Amino acid sequence: MGNNPLQITIRDIPQSDTVESKIQSKAEKLLERYREVITSIKVVADYEKKHQNHGKLYQTNIEIHIPGKTLIGHKVDENLYVAIREAFRSVSRQLSDETQIRHGEVKTHAELQFGKVARIFDDRDFGFIEDHEGNEFYFHADNVVQTGFSRLDIGSEVHFIVHIGKSGAQAHRVSEGKH
Repeated sequence: MGNNPLQITIRDIPQSDTVESKIQSKAEKLLERYREVITSIKVVADYEKKHQNHGKLYQTNIEIHIPGKTLIGHKVDENLYVAIREAFRSVSRQLSDETQIRHGEVKTHAELQFGKVARIFDDRDFGFIEDHEGNEFYFHADNVVQTGFSRLDIGSEVHFIVHIGKSGAQAHRVSEGKH
């Protein structure tokens, strides 16, 4: 990061130390929290010129540079301080997402699978589901939600998520229902 990674520009708004200090404070919090990724922050606060409204609309644009990417925050509001707060809130969420991705902390959501009960062992509380490709997945009665294990029969259409356990791929959160 350079000596001064923060650049603040206030246009067409009477110079206000309060506005600049508010922007400075919010930017410093981001720099403190995301010091390892932020290379620069540019903030522009001014009147929005595109719309002909009865009242004045303020806009805040924030451009944050991180290695390989530029994050943008933009907010228009009748209240300048709301525009500043919401633009910073937007880039803060983006920075949080980016750092999670960079640290490998993003969780992936399990994809819902569909199939039919191929075999069921009522006396031992387990069975097997066959998907449309012919793959079979073990499931236990404890992993059946909503209708319950006792209502399932061979051929029952179900949906489930695949969980990779110690014994390989298994069906979890099994519930009766058509694709």
